[in-house]
Amino acid sequence: MVLLGVIFFSGSIYGLATNSLSGFDFKSIALMTPVGGLLLIMSWVIMLIGIIKNKMD
Repeated sequence: MVLLGVIFFSGSIYGLATNSLSGFDFKSIALMTPVGGLLLIMSWVIMLIGIIKNKMD
């Protein structure tokens, strides 16, 4: 989940930042940025929950 989040979030931002240098229109995949961010946030929350459960045992 973390890897997908990084690829979606960072990859789409990188694509948007270099949009003028490449021939591909990265504005069509700009909606991947919030999905990637959400995946990263969910990964951190799941990890935090796992740590808290581990400390409780």
